[in-house]
Amino acid sequence: MKTAVKKLLILLSASFAAALYAAETELSAGSYIDQEKKRADFHFSVEQTAGFRYGTFGEYVFITDDNGDYKKLSELDWDIKPLWYIGGKAELSWKFLNFSLYASGFIPAGCGSMYDSDWIDLNSVKNCYSISETTSVSSTSIGTKISGTVKLFSWLRIEPFIAADYECISLEADNGYGWYGEAYYSSSGKNVSWDSEEARFFPKGKLYGVDYRRTTLFTWTGLSAEFHPFSFLKIEIGAYVAPFTYVEVLDHHHGASGGTYYLDIVPSYFSAGKLEAAVSCRILKFLSVETGFSWTKIGLTKGKAYYSDSEDGPFYLEEGYKSGADGQYMDFSVSIKFQPF
Repeated sequence: MKTAVKKLLILLSASFAAALYAAETELSAGSYIDQEKKRADFHFSVEQTAGFRYGTFGEYVFITDDNGDYKKLSELDWDIKPLWYIGGKAELSWKFLNFSLYASGFIPAGCGSMYDSDWIDLNSVKNCYSISETTSVSSTSIGTKISGTVKLFSWLRIEPFIAADYECISLEADNGYGWYGEAYYSSSGKNVSWDSEEARFFPKGKLYGVDYRRTTLFTWTGLSAEFHPFSFLKIEIGAYVAPFTYVEVLDHHHGASGGTYYLDIVPSYFSAGKLEAAVSCRILKFLSVETGFSWTKIGLTKGKAYYSDSEDGPFYLEEGYKSGADGQYMDFSVSIKFQPF
């Protein structure tokens, strides 16, 4: 009897131990699955990027004529052909929410020419025209983006987003030459066209240089779409519109007595847009290569114009004048993306 009781107790103990083990194993498996699910909901990646920008920045001065209408007095077209840059990007995703932050720096180098035109009589006759060599000095760009992913099909996702970009680009124009048909320079003492024989020609290196610093803040909203034709390939296209854009330009026109500083403040609403496309190919489990392209257009907008004899100010409003800014450029980039999880 005692032997039977002992055997029964041993059997019950073994059954209880087996039940505990099974329960613990099930809980551990469930916990592991939950952890894996949480990990699948959370993604983090970093990118190293290199590329270039190719296009033009426009800078304008308008003045009122006898009728009180603003007419174009001056236009400076600054080449960025090209501006080379390197940078990085970090992206964090949780479930359907995505957050990214990037920063880049432009490499100092020659980037084309600056074309300076003046219409002294405020009509269609261009009186002065000069061309200078342009160099990028120091430039930075940072930005952030928040988006939400909506999965329509296994191969198609759309992402509404909001974003912001800030950039500060400094250029120098020097070693210029040009033709001046303004009355002060022309042989006839009258305003003539820049290509007239009466216009005065200044050979290369005889003109004062211009320093140019352009700061731009974009706020964006838009929609992008992701196509996944294969498990290793992603194609993305997006369209941006800027509800608000702020452009600030500081010009230093050198001269014999130090020159003059001109400050342009040009805020605008819904004046800028951008289109972008990218192709990403995963070459390893956590590593992919991406090529990107974007085209940005900033429409011509007028703002306030100020001047000073010092970079530190004070700056005075130029009554009867308006400043203007626009731009158009493309960006090409190649990046390597590492996504540990």
